[in-house]
Amino acid sequence: MSELGRIVVLEAILKERELQDSVWKDQEDYSNEWWHVIATEKSGEVAKEIYQASEKQLLRKLIVLCAVYFAWAEMLVKNSQGDIE
Repeated sequence: MSELGRIVVLEAILKERELQDSVWKDQEDYSNEWWHVIATEKSGEVAKEIYQASEKQLLRKLIVLCAVYFAWAEMLVKNSQGDIE
């Protein structure tokens, strides 16, 4: 993948994260189980778009799913005071 492609995807994920924060506000108290439920639901939306063969919607749903995983990871980092190995 080209560097430009990565930049476009990462910018879309970050934009989606900002949207999620504005809609859902503070999510740092969500449990890992709850994050898993959210991610599983979004993963189901990705699967639906695969079968409906909508490339544009598939990309959109993948960006949303990535942003959910990103938010979950942010919460884990925040709760561990930034410890990533």
